[in-house]
Amino acid sequence: MALIATLTEIISARNIKLCRLHENPDVRGQNAVTYVGSGEAEASKHDKNEPVPLEDDKALADCLKTQRRIVAANARPDSGVRTIHPLWMANEIVGFLVIESETDDAKDQEL
Repeated sequence: MALIATLTEIISARNIKLCRLHENPDVRGQNAVTYVGSGEAEASKHDKNEPVPLEDDKALADCLKTQRRIVAANARPDSGVRTIHPLWMANEIVGFLVIESETDDAKDQEL
């Protein structure tokens, strides 16, 4: 949550989320993500630590597949972009940093 709070202060983002990548407890061999931190004021299913199948979010799946930052249209129409950064630990992706903003601002993404 400290990372989210700091980023919220220094970049122009609508929302910042952290999510953890793991095996889906409901489907063996399938990847899922659990949102572990969010800058959203209102509670959502992401805040309840419910696993979401990775295949339900094409942008997250693409980030895992390409192992690179992904910039995708936000799910809500006219609501900007989602930039997804893979989070690495010991040479493997363990989660994602998801930044929702108006545009893909190069300065913000560099930070």
